[in-house]
Amino acid sequence: MRSESEVFSELTTLCRSEGYIHALAFISAFNQYVIGSKPYRDTEPDTENPPELTNSEIMVLVGLLFKGPITYDLPPPEVVYGYVTRIYELLDEIHQVGNAQSLNDFELNAPFPTPGMYQKDIFYAGDSAHYFQYCELALKKYEADADWLLKNKNIDLKIGSEICTAIRHLHEKRMKETVFTQMDISAVLQTSLSVFSYSVEDLGFIDTTSKERASSFIEAFTLPSGQKNPGFTSLSTFNIAYKYPIIRKSNTEFIVLSYYSLSQAFYENLFFWMQEDTNYVNLANQNRGNAAESITADLLTRVFSRERVFNNVEIVETKGNRTRGEIDVLVVYGRYVIVAQVKSKRLTMKARRGNLDAIQDDFEKAIHRAARQAMSCGQYIGNPNVKLKSKDGRKIPEIDQSAHVLPMTVVLDPYPGLFFQTQFLLQDQSTERISSPFVTDVFALDTVAEILDSPARFLHYLLQRGSRSQRRHTNQEYELLSLHLKHGLEFGEDITDVFVESDLAGDIDLLMCIRRDGAEGPVPSISVLDQYANTYFGSILRVLEQNGDPSAVDLALVLLEISHSSQAIEGVNRKIEKCVDLVKSGSDHRFCSLGLSELSTGITFMCVSKFDEHSTNILMAICKLRKYQKKLSRWFGIMLSLSGNLESIYEINRPWEEDEELESISKDPRCP
Repeated sequence: MRSESEVFSELTTLCRSEGYIHALAFISAFNQYVIGSKPYRDTEPDTENPPELTNSEIMVLVGLLFKGPITYDLPPPEVVYGYVTRIYELLDEIHQVGNAQSLNDFELNAPFPTPGMYQKDIFYAGDSAHYFQYCELALKKYEADADWLLKNKNIDLKIGSEICTAIRHLHEKRMKETVFTQMDISAVLQTSLSVFSYSVEDLGFIDTTSKERASSFIEAFTLPSGQKNPGFTSLSTFNIAYKYPIIRKSNTEFIVLSYYSLSQAFYENLFFWMQEDTNYVNLANQNRGNAAESITADLLTRVFSRERVFNNVEIVETKGNRTRGEIDVLVVYGRYVIVAQVKSKRLTMKARRGNLDAIQDDFEKAIHRAARQAMSCGQYIGNPNVKLKSKDGRKIPEIDQSAHVLPMTVVLDPYPGLFFQTQFLLQDQSTERISSPFVTDVFALDTVAEILDSPARFLHYLLQRGSRSQRRHTNQEYELLSLHLKHGLEFGEDITDVFVESDLAGDIDLLMCIRRDGAEGPVPSISVLDQYANTYFGSILRVLEQNGDPSAVDLALVLLEISHSSQAIEGVNRKIEKCVDLVKSGSDHRFCSLGLSELSTGITFMCVSKFDEHSTNILMAICKLRKYQKKLSRWFGIMLSLSGNLESIYEINRPWEEDEELESISKDPRCP
């Protein structure tokens, strides 16, 4: 087997061939038609049904294009097609070389994971953001820097976002109108490059000011004349294509082979421009930190509402006023508290090359410190000897000592390989009251908040996500989120490792594109619960999710625990329907109960013809008895109307203990 450098050398030579840009356009056209986070590529090359490349692989091909003069003459179709075929073969060979090296390291008993495994995951794991998330969040990230950007670069943030979005949609429109109407591959090869060629007028900018600012934006991301990319000599060396993803074809025409990379450059590169201004760099860094916290707070506010989300919270001793810690973003909801620490540290080039010391150092600075800080602050939550003070003066609700703490570490920029590194580098310091930290970036947090847009569902995911009963092997948060929605994240004590396929997240990608980017198509079902939204179970859960009362939150979480099983949901619906029918037939009340020993919890559903004090007393008595009979710690009662709608809830939450009166009632043959 050849080495990676040997294969890369051949790929470099191929990518400098006459008319290579047409082969690259052909590959890019089909690879980018469906957007989303790119999956881990593990399929064999097949030019009839080519594998979906990661954006990293596409940018390798773009970067190699930049190494020599770009020629636009179109070679014969068979030549271009030969380029395409060989490109897929070489990219797959590089992939297999990495696999073989990882296997060899493993057989030699190298420390696990090996540096090669980290490097491979950093390159191939895919992108954590959708292009439209870059466009949207860039506006918030650089909001405080808007004046500097306009004054020094003539860059208008809104126009920059509009350009990225317009190119994406124009690309799709052209694909439909040209490439996908061609039946002959020769015609496709001839038209692919036109899909990526644009003018300022194509993007819809007409007035003079908008055209000037649009031109400034395009020029800022265009490869300078004469610039070649000489330092790009391997997968892990600096690739100038990430800095300049636009090619100038003529005075009026430019080429964007990856609208995704342009959006990413818009989100990431502006910060480096400001680092070059010695008079502004300190303020730019301060704005960056503030933006990271603000974006995180905004995303959590979307789920929990403003009155439950607090920025910049100090933990202060009640005696002496000594500060014990600071929380970037705090969420208080029922008996649950989210402690989020936000960082803006990036993965360095040295770490991307697989240097284990650099990987560990970057992880320590970007993730581990923040995780320890979140865990440390979490230990003070509910402590009567400290008080929580929000710097904006808003009053933080009293928090009980029994509150469950959910630590969270959020990074502002893409952090390749974050999920994989967290699995192996994050030290688990969880306790019964404090979960393992949820480590994520703002893009994955945005997706989780979009999909799980009720507090109970969001908390339920964090609770399951924070359980370390199994090690979950996957590439991105989206795959784990999809697994959670379809099957749950707990698989029994006898299972130690769970391997999640990358294509499991396809429905979430599609749903995000439909909701946020106007993609067409039927809305996919992403959860077992989707098909039960209009049933008794779904209706009860919906009411509980809208209630911030601690008992309602806890009951919603219990129902969500059984929501991954269609059989369990249908069983609850049948029992409730039977009770409703009997009450409609003349009974005063009917009830059914459900014991969940694994949760030490039970539920009684009682339908009544009349909701009053008498019916409430009956429900309380039944709950008390059932809890005793099942020897459980907690029991909920749910009062339902004749139509099956939730009227009230009741909770008993205390350890089980023997009771002579209840024991006597339980033994009575007349006991219900």
